[in-house]
Amino acid sequence: MAETSVTPRRQPSLVAVKSYDPASDPIICDPYRAPDLHWTLDTSGRALPGRMPSAGRRPSLRARPVPADKKLANVQQEWDLGIAEQNQTVEAIRDRVKEWRTTGYRGTTGITRKLLFHWAEEDQCRLPPFFAQREAIETLIWLREVATRQTRERRLIEEASREHNDGIVRYACKMATGSGKTAVMAMLIAWQTLNAVGTRRTRNLRHGQRFAVLAPGLTVRERLEVLRPGHPRNIYDEMGLVPTALRSRLNQAQVKVVNFQAFVRRDHLGATGAARKLLRVDAEHNREDHVRAAERVLRGLSRGAAYGDIVVINDEAHHCWLPPTDTKKKQEEKSAAVWFNAIRALRDAGHLGREAAGGGQESVVYDFSATPMWIGTSARSRPRLFEWVVSDFPLMDAIESGLVKVPRVPIDDDSGSEQTVWRNLYRNTVPKKVGPLEKHLQEPLNSSIRALYNDYRKTFEAWENKLATPPVMIVVANSIQNAETLFDWIAGHARGGGPRTPGRFSLFSNVDESGNWYAHPRTILVHSQIDQGDHLTPKIAKLAKEQVERYARGTRDRQEALRLRAMKPGEALRLMMNTVGKKGQPGEQVRCVVSVSMLTEGWDCRTVTHVLGYRAFSTQLLCEQVTGRALRRSSYESWREGENGRRLLEPEYAEVVGVPFEFMPSGSKVNDGGDPKPTHTVVSVPGREQLRVSFPQVEQYMRIPPHQRLRIDPKKVSPYTVQPDLFPTTTVLTGVTGEEKWISVADDSRHGTVRAALAARMVRSFVQDDSDPDAQTRGRTALFRDLYQATGEWLNHPEVSCPDPTLLLGPEHYEKVSSSILAACQADHQERERESLFR
Repeated sequence: MAETSVTPRRQPSLVAVKSYDPASDPIICDPYRAPDLHWTLDTSGRALPGRMPSAGRRPSLRARPVPADKKLANVQQEWDLGIAEQNQTVEAIRDRVKEWRTTGYRGTTGITRKLLFHWAEEDQCRLPPFFAQREAIETLIWLREVATRQTRERRLIEEASREHNDGIVRYACKMATGSGKTAVMAMLIAWQTLNAVGTRRTRNLRHGQRFAVLAPGLTVRERLEVLRPGHPRNIYDEMGLVPTALRSRLNQAQVKVVNFQAFVRRDHLGATGAARKLLRVDAEHNREDHVRAAERVLRGLSRGAAYGDIVVINDEAHHCWLPPTDTKKKQEEKSAAVWFNAIRALRDAGHLGREAAGGGQESVVYDFSATPMWIGTSARSRPRLFEWVVSDFPLMDAIESGLVKVPRVPIDDDSGSEQTVWRNLYRNTVPKKVGPLEKHLQEPLNSSIRALYNDYRKTFEAWENKLATPPVMIVVANSIQNAETLFDWIAGHARGGGPRTPGRFSLFSNVDESGNWYAHPRTILVHSQIDQGDHLTPKIAKLAKEQVERYARGTRDRQEALRLRAMKPGEALRLMMNTVGKKGQPGEQVRCVVSVSMLTEGWDCRTVTHVLGYRAFSTQLLCEQVTGRALRRSSYESWREGENGRRLLEPEYAEVVGVPFEFMPSGSKVNDGGDPKPTHTVVSVPGREQLRVSFPQVEQYMRIPPHQRLRIDPKKVSPYTVQPDLFPTTTVLTGVTGEEKWISVADDSRHGTVRAALAARMVRSFVQDDSDPDAQTRGRTALFRDLYQATGEWLNHPEVSCPDPTLLLGPEHYEKVSSSILAACQADHQERERESLFR
């Protein structure tokens, strides 16, 4: 479910299904019920064919949500689903909450029980919460209102949290991207507020009505504004989360949504780091402390009539953790320190309540994340969850319940490589820097991006006239320079005021065939700088301003154009990015987003169908976050009826290329290069200098056009293959369940273009001999006609293997191809000349 915008789904039209098949029916669970079936997976992470789903819910454990690379099948996979992999505390909490649910939510307040039944009865809410959302809020309520500090599960969680968070108690809910975290946050705010304002106690230790919702950036912060009860599009009214009789009381909630960067301590001296060093000013001198920074940011959260301390809600909470005490920290550790120190400052200032008996604070900090893991976990080590995770609805459960798209990743291809090449494009592309636009992109980046576009085009045609906005493809680059080059390559460009050049892909091009800009941009370029405020580099600011100005010039809504022009460049581009896939908004016609250091989290777009990654993925956490941008379903209107009254959503898929999403370490051994090989020096034998053979220095090779017409001889065509052992042309994508899909760079519409380009290049390579009147008479037109015909026959010859003819235009192939074609023509020409002599 999209977290802030969902499609009504009260009475779906159902079609009966009698059997299960992981290839065609990957969804096996009713999203409104607790998962009671799960697919049995093989060692590569694929659902076993020909086997019925296993009964019961999959245990909370570390399971791979994508299939492994088939080409690494000979490498031992780390796939232990034994007891050691299970999260025993989460399993125990699940059992306790399930028992409590079946007994009617005993031990809670009257208001809490009314809310729980309101969320559980599907005819009460306008958009009933899915089970994943209900279980998360039920777990938090059980821990706070039913369990005591002597309850084993609560005691273990709080002890672990205090150990890793400097004594602070935190509860973390792990929910897959697209399963509805924002709705759970809203349910938490409603539960806390209605209890706080409905009590006569002077001090309520369990509930509050003042909320600090902390986010990792402006994009997430703007999305979370719907948590304010007074927001025009607030999620409480959209989903009907609060009974009508209690809705007015919810307005007493004080909700402040801030990005954690606001807690950076301000410098009262007003000097930069360089100036402080020059003046020899201590780093801590005249800088506000953490407590004052926290109070400055959260100023305005006044106390209500019913005393309740500030309730902290962390979205994307994997950014908030206590870093090591080293003096030198990585950037993610510095960010984590800012966020964590803000919470610690609130605790120290008493805003989280007094210290509780046994340790911790009275007001718990609530964490939400799809990946609540230590961000320093490397791609080769075991992923490590936060020790204070209390609820777990992972990606595998979300896939089997139909809440998200099934991600399909490359598992095999037609290359001779030991690995599936398109699974990790950045590692397999050399050099890493994207070349000039006049040449082809390096392989395999070139072929993979065109293959994914070919598949996107089919999706676009299938969506056309059916959905309000087009499908979206994401391209994630590793640097600003490469992102800009890819953007120009895909979307088109105008250099130095010169003519506008359309992009390589018509559906993504911002320039039409006549050289005019489209009114609505089809492709945009974004960078993380637009999510960090207004501190943009000049180059990024210029790009942002140009993209927004094109839209402003083309829109018919004059007021909208004026509003965008009045915004700062980063703010306007962020608005365009955040409205991708939304009808009537600036980003509604965007079909491709080229990103660098962006779109790893928080971007709420339900129409993403394709993802291409061209960057180093240092952690599996990053892989899951990038893949997560494509997981949100586009629709909740397609239902089927399964056995025993199950309501099953139809599956949706997302094609992911270039993101080495494994989740489990491969266990492969790192190649250390082996022992160095001996070197040898070659010298002339003394006394034999007179036998030295001298070769003439070649200054130039010239091709002289023949006097007769060029015709290719099929018998003289030599075998030619476009290096399939290095660069694949076709790959298979698959998910843990669902149908497989083959994507390819082959595109018949470009066959004629390639023939013409090759023929034209060969014509230009010939030297026209002015002394030869026959050559002057025939001219270049006749020569082009012959070579165009010969090129077509050569491409169609059975000895030539080239699924994608456009690869032949690259510098690594052109010389070989032209020589092969001309050799076949030249041999045929010479034979005919010899035959005429004998006659």
